[in-house]
Amino acid sequence: FNRYDGYDYIGQPDLVPEKNWSTDLTLNYFTNRVQVTATGFYNYLSDYIFSSIHPELSVMTPGAHGVKIYENIPSATMVGGEVSVLTNFSKNFQFITAAKYTHGRDFEGTPLPLIPPLTINTTLRYSVKHFNVQFENESASLQKNINAAFGEDKTAGYSIFNLRSGYKINWNKKQLLVNAGIENLLDKKYHTHLDWGNLPRPGRNINVTIEFVF
Repeated sequence: FNRYDGYDYIGQPDLVPEKNWSTDLTLNYFTNRVQVTATGFYNYLSDYIFSSIHPELSVMTPGAHGVKIYENIPSATMVGGEVSVLTNFSKNFQFITAAKYTHGRDFEGTPLPLIPPLTINTTLRYSVKHFNVQFENESASLQKNINAAFGEDKTAGYSIFNLRSGYKINWNKKQLLVNAGIENLLDKKYHTHLDWGNLPRPGRNINVTIEFVF
């Protein structure tokens, strides 16, 4: 029983192994202050393994929506990429941002399940001697390319902010590392597309860690 979509599943030992034809391209640009990396990929999967509903079968779990059997479908495709930029404004200031996106569909054009939307992570970091502090933003767009048969629904976009800092003390070849952070600084209620049951992520939370290295 798969609690994610509410269906009982039956395995299939006679499945044909999936085959994947893939290509990718990576471009890099570097200067003393800027590093840019862009990667794109395309995957063609033949004999893709997926599950289909069989209404003639009776459920085994009370309350299940029905029964699915794993089968081979002709094909599926996945295309996407990632772009990252690192900029050193000065000796102490560093800016990093990365964006990822993946799009997947089967041979009939139906979206593949469990694919996150466009996500962007950005960090502004300041460091001096043994101290560092960084401000982070994590954002995701609306995910409307869903597979309803898999139990997915649309996921709203979100944007959260984190604040982290750390201090390092060295003596006699030993280190004491103290790190502290505030995650979800604005206490936003949200969940990602891959969170089971649309359960919300933690609200504002504070963490402190102390590490001794010897």
